[in-house]
Amino acid sequence: MNDFPVAPRAGRARTACDVCRHRRIRCDGVKPACETCHYAGVPCVFTPPPAVPRKTVREQLAEHKVQVQHLEEALRAERAKNALTRFPLIDQPSPDPAPAPVGGLVDSYGFDAALSAFMRTLGFCGFGPKPTPFLFPTDQHRMPSIFNLDQFAHQLTFSFKAEFPHHTSRIIHPQQPPPSLIRTVIDYFFNNSLYSVFPVIDPDTLLSLRDSDLLNAFQDPVTPMRSVQVCLVALTALVTRLRDNEPAFAGADSEAFLQSVLARLPELVMSGDDDLWTLRTLILAVIYLAPLGAPQSAELILAMAIRLLINLGGNRTQDIHKSSSLRKHAGHLRALFWLCYSIDREMSIRSLHPPFLHDIDCDIELPEQYLMASSEHQPDLSLSPTAGLLYPTDLRMSIIKSKIYRLLYSDYGLAQSAAIRVQYIRELDEELSNVKARFPADCRPENLSPGSIPDSWVLDLSLRAVNMHLEYYYCLAIIHGACRITGSHPSPDEVSPLSSSIELCNQAARSILLYLSRLRHLIIPQTFWIYAQFILSALVSLGWKLIAEPIHPSAIGDLHLIEHTREMFTGLKEMNNPSKFPAFYVMEAFILRLVSLVVQSNHLPSG
Repeated sequence: MNDFPVAPRAGRARTACDVCRHRRIRCDGVKPACETCHYAGVPCVFTPPPAVPRKTVREQLAEHKVQVQHLEEALRAERAKNALTRFPLIDQPSPDPAPAPVGGLVDSYGFDAALSAFMRTLGFCGFGPKPTPFLFPTDQHRMPSIFNLDQFAHQLTFSFKAEFPHHTSRIIHPQQPPPSLIRTVIDYFFNNSLYSVFPVIDPDTLLSLRDSDLLNAFQDPVTPMRSVQVCLVALTALVTRLRDNEPAFAGADSEAFLQSVLARLPELVMSGDDDLWTLRTLILAVIYLAPLGAPQSAELILAMAIRLLINLGGNRTQDIHKSSSLRKHAGHLRALFWLCYSIDREMSIRSLHPPFLHDIDCDIELPEQYLMASSEHQPDLSLSPTAGLLYPTDLRMSIIKSKIYRLLYSDYGLAQSAAIRVQYIRELDEELSNVKARFPADCRPENLSPGSIPDSWVLDLSLRAVNMHLEYYYCLAIIHGACRITGSHPSPDEVSPLSSSIELCNQAARSILLYLSRLRHLIIPQTFWIYAQFILSALVSLGWKLIAEPIHPSAIGDLHLIEHTREMFTGLKEMNNPSKFPAFYVMEAFILRLVSLVVQSNHLPSG
């Protein structure tokens, strides 16, 4: 079934005695009595862990398939419930929701999907039940009484339907790309060095497939698709979406291509046809889905990808080299590991949920081919496709994100005293500053946002560089905002650093909005949902500060910054037909409502 042996389970043997394990302290494991029990004068008992039979890969995949089916049913039921009860038209019966196609992919350019994604994102920015670093708990509890989201969504739905009565969300049907388009995508992927950013399929393997008989088999409706063919469809879907403005990809329906991939994923994962190609397919699907504003589907597929990656031993360098069948793929498997690791950490820090991969189970030394000193400007496409690896984000930032969650937001971090949490905040701030210091001098965040860098430089920034800078601001806010949700009461000596943390968190919010005001040309439908949480977090943070502290010296400037952001989205809405991309319409309406509440509550001058 599988060309690759199952890697041994990561982890360490259970060596702590019962007393040390109960007290959660280190045990030296000495017998007949460890040091702790010896000095305490108590019996030292080593109770072996219960024998749990290990499930085979096929049994694990069968369980995952059942979980996928249950989650798909739950998602369809939730969509139907939302469509019927949460956002009905005023004085009009809600139409029956269109049946969701197999795979659960909905029209990302539809209004209902845009509004649902927007509301879901707001849940991580202070409007959800979970504590957030952007508001104090008392302020978060007051937020629903000040900004009624249900009423906002209800009124917005009515106004949009009235303004665009013919807007409908299309049903996405699976579609196979023609072999000629797949060959064009392979050439584009190779010639534009996309492997350095998305190291999913190595260039040599791609070129060997370009003229193979596998592509011709796409024309045969009887022969079932192999895992390598499904992976090529997933690659075609991703590239044609990312580069839909290229003439060579005109008319390509990337969503239909991905729908065909999602429809085959359960069968593909169960078959064990080729685990490496299945892993590549899963990762490509995650990269496609993650920026669509619907992280649940991406997280589900990422969990399957990580499980398969661990089975192949990609999380441990030594596990790869132990197997002769894996050794030739060692470098590529590690590249796939880092791609999964960076996505996993990004999802974790945005949702403040535990990551799927734990650092203790992974080798996290940076890969040899990683370009740490890469330019922040548009990459030199004349470089060899395998000259080095950039990844979609800076891997050093991914490691910091892992530490932020573990030290400040995990159960362990939240259980620490205020003094220890303040110490963690200081250490993480210093580590983040060290990463920022390695940014090119002319493109460091503190220089770019105030406008001291010419527009010619800003326009040449790569999308990767933009993400790195925004991640820096966001991580800065997440680190210093952690003092808002500490469970213990700070001592007088700790008040000053906590106060400075709050101001740094507010300054990070301002920097996000200032930074994006110079990069509006990069806020397009393909990137909007990547930036949406950064933008909404900054808006909610500053908006609440204006409501709570209307006479603060920064109040007028903060209000003007929020209004300037609203003007930016008004311009983006006018440039992009709202009926074809409603997310800009929703964002503009939200900022208008936020400004109105701020002005009404404190009688601040608008405009």
